Amino acid sequence: MRLTLGTATETSTTLYLDEDDTVIVESKNPEVPRKIARAVNRDDQFDALVAALNPFRSSELGGLLVT
Repeated sequence: MRLTLGTATETSTTLYLDEDDTVIVESKNPEVPRKIARAVNRDDQFDALVAALNPFRSSELGGLLVT
């Protein structure tokens, strides 16, 4: 799996996951999505990223933070 940078606005950046799926990172700091993509790709941290985001998909949080 590989994350690539896509379109960016003032408050968010789209990351593409192997061109099939998208991840939208909302941050006013443009370095945040770049650092996420770089860490996932360079250090092969995809499984760690998924594990870190899974709690935010839970029903207790309404599934609104991460889809």
